[in-house]
Amino acid sequence: MRRHRFIDGQVVDIKPNPCATLTGSYEIVCRLPGNGGDHQYWVKSLGNDSHRVARESDLDVASAPRIVGDAGRPSPDGSS
Repeated sequence: MRRHRFIDGQVVDIKPNPCATLTGSYEIVCRLPGNGGDHQYWVKSLGNDSHRVARESDLDVASAPRIVGDAGRPSPDGSS
């Protein structure tokens, strides 16, 4: 069985996707079982208290954590 690519506590970015409304950096809270061969993760936004499930194929290692404001653009001061 293939191993998870990310570990708990690691900061990741959601890959750009025209259909995705969520952007910014997320912290891996825990690893979940795979779904059709694609591992899943419970992730927490660094910009607010939202949590979600994300597929491994939708995540990338964060080059620099980004906190995203309400309009979906990074806030100049890093606040949401």
